[in-house]
Amino acid sequence: MSEGKINIAISGGNANFGNVTQGNHNTSSVQSQTITGQAEQAFTEFFAGLEECRSRNDQQATQIDALKDEMAALKAALEQNPESRKGSLLDKAKALYDKYGWAAGLLKKIFVVLLPGWLP
Repeated sequence: MSEGKINIAISGGNANFGNVTQGNHNTSSVQSQTITGQAEQAFTEFFAGLEECRSRNDQQATQIDALKDEMAALKAALEQNPESRKGSLLDKAKALYDKYGWAAGLLKKIFVVLLPGWLP
């Protein structure tokens, strides 16, 4: 039997690990997501950006409110620290981009913080 070695590299601020296993045919997974100070600031800037959009174009008020509600729900879910995979957050990001293309710039700014290294 050879001597095993585990290397873990973390960059970009905060990491929470849950249920990490080692051995033959085991898988490792990280199943939690939290709100960091940087993410909190990103949400604040996102909501401020939505209000700026509203002041420039009041005709989109219904869509702005809908996006604001969806992002508030996402923030609440992340604050409760549910067991969720990054893939589910990526799926949510893609769905929001598809649904609210007009807010792509704002969405990118927040998801770059929530998913560091996953978006260009």
